[in-house]
Amino acid sequence: MLTGEATASVATRVVEAGGAGLVLKSGRLGELEDAVRQVAAGEVVFARGLLGGVLDRLTGRVPTAGATLTPRERETLLLLAEGLSTAQVGERLGVAHNTARNHVQRVLEKTGARSKLEAVAIARREGLLD
Repeated sequence: MLTGEATASVATRVVEAGGAGLVLKSGRLGELEDAVRQVAAGEVVFARGLLGGVLDRLTGRVPTAGATLTPRERETLLLLAEGLSTAQVGERLGVAHNTARNHVQRVLEKTGARSKLEAVAIARREGLLD
């Protein structure tokens, strides 16, 4: 599967549907070509960093909320804890609104939160804001 959204939930759905690969649109053309060849040869290919989240979801393991946050996602979480909106997070990080929205969405997904407020509460409980 070729996607612009690289999250553990998307990757898990790909695996559950019988898919053997997931690569990002933002990757190099050569990476896509390599992935197609590898899958055709019977291998499994997933974008870097996704398999851990897939395994956690499929096995029912519950990692700590911050275990898989990237440095940028941690920074996003800290800004959310300051009470900033998604637009303000984008401004502070110097990124487009859609990029900020993607960062916030990944923070929500990785913390298991349904809202920004819940993500901040989880982060406080687990000491991620210290």
